[in-house]
Amino acid sequence: MTRFLKHALGWWAVISFAVAIYDVVTGGFHFTVAGIRISSFEAYKPFRNGIACACAALWLRDREGGDTTWWNRLGRWGAPLAACALCPVIYFFPYG
Repeated sequence: MTRFLKHALGWWAVISFAVAIYDVVTGGFHFTVAGIRISSFEAYKPFRNGIACACAALWLRDREGGDTTWWNRLGRWGAPLAACALCPVIYFFPYG
């Protein structure tokens, strides 16, 4: 059951982040399925849901991880992640 929950939370996080990116790029979406309106116009809510699901999935994984926990990997991946985080800042700095 834990394995299924980890995967479900991970996929829900990926979908939420994709919706947040789509909202930022296109300004949102809306459509109706069987009389139920499905819409998203602000990136905050799907991003918040993605963060919560990703944290829960990582927490569940780290409970069983042993020496391969997220915190152990973060030490190795810290410098590349920081470089990726700085790329937008450097790109958009001239625009104020």
